[in-house]
Amino acid sequence: MKLVVENTPPKINNKYEDLYLSWRWERLKNISRYKNQIETDIKLLKIKGGDKILDVGCAFGFSLMEFANLGFNCSGIEITKEFAQIAGTVSNYFGLRIGIVIGDACHLPYPGNSFDAVMSTEFFSHVADSNKALEEQIRVLKRGGRLLIRDGNILCPLTLYDLLFAFPFRTKGKYGGIKWILTRKRVIQNYLDRGFDGKLEDIKSLYWWKDNLKKYKNLEIDKATTGFAYRHPGITSNIFEPFLGQTLIVIRKTG
Repeated sequence: MKLVVENTPPKINNKYEDLYLSWRWERLKNISRYKNQIETDIKLLKIKGGDKILDVGCAFGFSLMEFANLGFNCSGIEITKEFAQIAGTVSNYFGLRIGIVIGDACHLPYPGNSFDAVMSTEFFSHVADSNKALEEQIRVLKRGGRLLIRDGNILCPLTLYDLLFAFPFRTKGKYGGIKWILTRKRVIQNYLDRGFDGKLEDIKSLYWWKDNLKKYKNLEIDKATTGFAYRHPGITSNIFEPFLGQTLIVIRKTG
């Protein structure tokens, strides 16, 4: 199966064109892994053709385009208008019908019980109010539908190394390092110059997610693990699960 991302995109007159192309190139370099992620997400969400999917913080809409190409009814919300514009331009160019909205994930502009599945990737690490954003995703999800969360893992050694050393180097001391430790829970205006108020990489642990989800009586956890442990189950993965790769959460709404 050829993925949408493998097709040559149109020319984009947008200040984030270079960033879009670099993210596209990252997927092309690891195309087998990316294809596996799309197939895995479909299995985890237990969705079928025609189901309504919402991607919260959809950025350039890479995953949405793949889902739309497979026959799903796709919507995305993105607060950075230039990102949303690129997603709309590229999806229209490829003839894919995707509803892209510029908006705030803490106040989703959708009625309750609207979607068969809701997903987000590396979203909760940045949002100003993660609990409010989670409640909104639960609200718009249909009963019996599933919520898929892929996010950073603060206990992953590679993540800690990046935030403490590589991130400040890349941003010339503006972000990361000791400053990150002291301010990661603080809301920052216009975070990363992308037009939204968020947090400086307020990454949670697998333990945080498991504990936080207990307060929602209308949810049932299907999966609460890490990406590497999910892909490579075994004794070693079970022991080191909290420290291996991204956090992977799948929740079913029961009421």
